[in-house]
Amino acid sequence: MKPPTLDHVKSNRKGDRVPPGWFSRETLEKEWNLGTGQTTKLIRDSLQDGAAQMMKFRIDTGSRGLYPTPHYKFK
Repeated sequence: MKPPTLDHVKSNRKGDRVPPGWFSRETLEKEWNLGTGQTTKLIRDSLQDGAAQMMKFRIDTGSRGLYPTPHYKFK
């Protein structure tokens, strides 16, 4: 018996479903039209103030495969 093909194994790996209202830093950068540094500072300040929550979701990043990526939800 032969082992499964690589394509078959990769197709069976699924990432997490990100619930509505949760956004990655990259998405927030595009929405706010800011650079990485400014966006990161706003997120960090919001987390410290309790105005935001952070949770990691396993997302297919392409080159890295499934990777736990921080997502943020604002109150």
